[in-house]
Amino acid sequence: PGAGTLNLGSAGALGVASGEAIVAMATDAEGNSSPFSAVSLVELTPPTAGQVIESSTAGERFGGAVDVDGNRRAVAAPFADSGATGSGLVRLYERAESSSPWVLEATIEAPSPQIDGGFGDSLDLSGDWLAIGESYGFAPTVQTDGRNGRAWVFDLSGATPSNVGGALELGGVAAADRFGKSLVWLEAGEALAVGAPGVASDAGAVV
Repeated sequence: PGAGTLNLGSAGALGVASGEAIVAMATDAEGNSSPFSAVSLVELTPPTAGQVIESSTAGERFGGAVDVDGNRRAVAAPFADSGATGSGLVRLYERAESSSPWVLEATIEAPSPQIDGGFGDSLDLSGDWLAIGESYGFAPTVQTDGRNGRAWVFDLSGATPSNVGGALELGGVAAADRFGKSLVWLEAGEALAVGAPGVASDAGAVV
């Protein structure tokens, strides 16, 4: 009765291009048709680029590892100076909904920072659980700066991220095992698979 709105779906699927002329006509249940509407030109708004999140600090390699789960995003800067030169950190971002901007909510630093440790060189985010690899670091069980590596688990359900269980290490490690170079949750908060590509002279292993 004079005005109305109808969503016809994707312009691309309809084959409608920007600048084309369209008209509309309504037909009732009895087959009576309205006059044609005035001519309108199609104006399609091109998609905008996603929000860019970047670092202003040279050398920290922000974006070295990234993972997203819903409206939460973890971004690593594995060689940021945080407690030690090149020790690394992870920044945690959240957004209200998919169209909202990402907002920095927390910065997670290595619980025991090491020079060039690479904290954050791998990430897996699942719900309120975040696993972080530090494969350039060395675990205390090997008394050498051998880059045998370690991994960490953080609970994100509280007001601030909290480390759970301390450093995860590979039993019987040797120098250059690179434990933590990759990791993935098998079951969030319960079971984690961790790669160690340097085991047995680079033969590699997954634990």
